[in-house]
Amino acid sequence: MPGVLPEEPEAAWPLVAGQAAEVCTRSRGKESLVELRAALGAGHKQLWVWCADAGVQALAVTDIAVYPAARICRISICTGEARREWLAPGLAAIEAWAREQGCDAVEPFCRPGWKRELQALGYRERHVLMRKALGASTGSA
Repeated sequence: MPGVLPEEPEAAWPLVAGQAAEVCTRSRGKESLVELRAALGAGHKQLWVWCADAGVQALAVTDIAVYPAARICRISICTGEARREWLAPGLAAIEAWAREQGCDAVEPFCRPGWKRELQALGYRERHVLMRKALGASTGSA
């Protein structure tokens, strides 16, 4: 699976800009394309890209959170097609990189549909995030 590029976000950006824009739109304000690209360029976040014969198959974005007693590699974005083809080797690559960075754990922020596949790879549910939108529209925010 070629193309894991956490150190070269600018080289990969033309390949993933469209997918990244879609993810930012779906994030409902949690991600901004401009800010995401700036954070990648500054090295505050890392871009991971997995390619197949037809082009980009998946992308992920990580960052490292430093807490008083732990360093955690957080996966804030992970999207793609044919998940079963890249998820296990992709997470293994991120985990290996996180170990090299001195991280104690990897925490994916993901939708509930990922739970079963992540549990099969050794991930355990630690928290449940719930959300209530405030304001005029409390629908799908």
